Amino acid sequence: MPYAVSDEYPHDRGEFERMLKLLKGGGFNVVYCPYTDWRHELFRKHDMKMMVDVLIWKGPVQTDIRRDDTQRARVKAICRKVRDSDAVWGYNLWNERLDWCGDFTKLDLQLR
Repeated sequence: MPYAVSDEYPHDRGEFERMLKLLKGGGFNVVYCPYTDWRHELFRKHDMKMMVDVLIWKGPVQTDIRRDDTQRARVKAICRKVRDSDAVWGYNLWNERLDWCGDFTKLDLQLR
């Protein structure tokens, strides 16, 4: 999957569900992927969890907290919607070295 670019998972609900079943059958219980409402429903249905990717800047999802105010607002809305969900394991806010942000003030401003 291309890094922090776009949603390369199946966009067809049936294909995505088939993938979840295969992963669960293989012993996996968490999948790192971009959020959509229908995917969230499938994770609940199959008693699995999603780690929400919030670094996807291309369509159709466009949920990159680093990109712009519109995408950050989209991420915040998702987080509020699923905050108490048993189907969400967590969020990937960042996965790179953080030495570029010094005392973390810059990072804190970016994440707000």
